[in-house]
Amino acid sequence: MSQRIPGAYIAFNTDTQRTGLPIAEQRILLVTSDVVNIADPVPVYDTSTADAQFGANSIAGRMARSAVASCDTVDMDGIALGK
Repeated sequence: MSQRIPGAYIAFNTDTQRTGLPIAEQRILLVTSDVVNIADPVPVYDTSTADAQFGANSIAGRMARSAVASCDTVDMDGIALGK
C-alpha cells in the first residue's frame, strides 16, 4: 500500500499507447505544359494513369514517377495548361 502526501501527481496510461508516427498526408498538384489542355484537376495515381490522361511519355508522368519515388503515400492531381 502506498501513501500519498499532498501535492501534484501525474499518471500515464500506457495501455492506450500508439506506436509509430501518424501519417502526414501530402497532396501535390502537378502543373504541366503537356500538349493536352486539362483545366480542372484530375487524379493521378501513377505514371501509367498520368500518361493515359496527359499523353504518352508526358511531363506529368515523369513528375508522378518522381513524386511516388520520394513518398509513396502522396495524393496527386494534375492539370495541363497546353502549349
